[in-house]
Amino acid sequence: MKPKVTGSDLRGPKLPAFEEGKDNIDSYLQRFERYATTQGWDMENQWASNLSVLLKGRALDVFRRLPVEQSLDYNVLKDALLKRFETTEQGFRKKFKTGRPEAGENFAKFAVRLDSYFLRWLEMAKTPKTFEGVKDLIIRDQFIQACGNELTLFLKERIPATIGEMAKLADQFADARGHTANLLKFRPEGYKKQFNGSNGKTGTGDVSTTKQSGSESGSKTRPVGSSSGSGKHCFICNKTDHLSYNCPRKSKKGQVQCISTKDKAAVIPPEDCCSEGVVKDTDTTETNILTSSCERPLSCEMPAVRGRVGNRSVMVLRDTGCSGAVIRKSPVSDEDVTGETQACILANGDKLTVPIAKLLVDSPYFTGSVCAWCMDNPVYDLILGNIPGVRHANDPDLEWKPAEVIHAVQTRAQAKKDNQPYRTLRVPKVMQDIGTPEEIKETQKADGTLSKYWHLAKDAAVKDRTDRGSSRFYVSRGLLYREFQSPSVGNGRVFKQLVIPEKLRSTVLQLAHDTMMAGHLGAKKTMDRIRTEFFLAWYGIRCYQIL
Repeated sequence: MKPKVTGSDLRGPKLPAFEEGKDNIDSYLQRFERYATTQGWDMENQWASNLSVLLKGRALDVFRRLPVEQSLDYNVLKDALLKRFETTEQGFRKKFKTGRPEAGENFAKFAVRLDSYFLRWLEMAKTPKTFEGVKDLIIRDQFIQACGNELTLFLKERIPATIGEMAKLADQFADARGHTANLLKFRPEGYKKQFNGSNGKTGTGDVSTTKQSGSESGSKTRPVGSSSGSGKHCFICNKTDHLSYNCPRKSKKGQVQCISTKDKAAVIPPEDCCSEGVVKDTDTTETNILTSSCERPLSCEMPAVRGRVGNRSVMVLRDTGCSGAVIRKSPVSDEDVTGETQACILANGDKLTVPIAKLLVDSPYFTGSVCAWCMDNPVYDLILGNIPGVRHANDPDLEWKPAEVIHAVQTRAQAKKDNQPYRTLRVPKVMQDIGTPEEIKETQKADGTLSKYWHLAKDAAVKDRTDRGSSRFYVSRGLLYREFQSPSVGNGRVFKQLVIPEKLRSTVLQLAHDTMMAGHLGAKKTMDRIRTEFFLAWYGIRCYQIL
């Protein structure tokens, strides 16, 4: 009997579609299952079809590539989606092992997220949530981590349910091959000296039995029974616990950071290089010093030269392992300190907040202004790291000479002149305003030269210009105005100009030309400035003739 189809089934589930870049497939499927349960959908007939409506992108491709019968089975479709987005047992294990707090996430939320990853790992591994079940899962995971690539692949293909079954399968794999070489991951070099005492003697449980070939000081070690083509290893240091792309000997630029001793060369990562000369110990009893070049062991001669900081003579060290510049704090004046601070990471990993000083450096390695970290007791007075414009440690300027310092002398006449006040600026007298609106109104009516414009305003006559512009006179609030518009003046802007009587014309000209902010422009520019606000019925200027 087929289930009854309702109107809500035809419209589809009222859930947002799956967004691959935003949604987590595991969380999305859990929400879908809870929603389907509350809606009373039939799992065998409705869950898979309703879920397919909500899929997009790669998730929809997974549904399309399944056979028709399997695509309508929700459990099969769910397993395929989880495998496609790596939310399987190994996926949740990886998220649990490599999980880190995200941006804006506090530690409480981070702990909840790790707890959910671990629970989903148990569920996907079908491990009972008991002490014995969790213990068996942890031991199996650690057992897998200790196995080589071939044995790991063999065990994962058979999916042993307990650690006993896993150990039995591993023994069968070893018996079938007749040897145990390459079946386990060997411990990294230096493990014996770090955990079994300084004498270097190995315990009975050590797997990393090694052999030497060639000279004692320059030989490379490798596990017994291994060959150049058996298993992956780092070709830089020949270790098996990592590959060359994340080798600690390899810096960000692909070079190898070195430290030299009399017997052998030890290696430090590039982030441990610090200009303050922090010493890092190795297995030998000798003290290691940062190299002057990352491409060869340290020679007895350091790349240190004599230079100048301002007018002071200092010893300058060129350090290729430092990312900035370091200056001894004692010779730095208060004027050179910028007031800013910056965190500096030392060779032992400690963070030191130091002030910043802006200095003028003149040396064979660098000449110019530089912002340096101020420290109390660096190895040299000034240490130049990999700053822009600095020369390489092997390429100092052999023709460098300290710049001559010229001391300026001030005469008594110059000192006396500096103490004198500045001469006052000559400015015209403060001009009076052209008057109030009532005063201008009376002056316009009393001016006989404006009688013609009063008649034009009364007749409301509009004058057409030859440049396709127009002008007219009109009265507003008892004041006489002129409205002027021309496409060749002010981009066709309409100017409303106050008609100035003869008595006030010189005052308007002085305001537009003689004041401090006027700029004392020429006749044309001065008249152009006046024309934006005023109309002068002045026959002596051609551009202001009556139209």
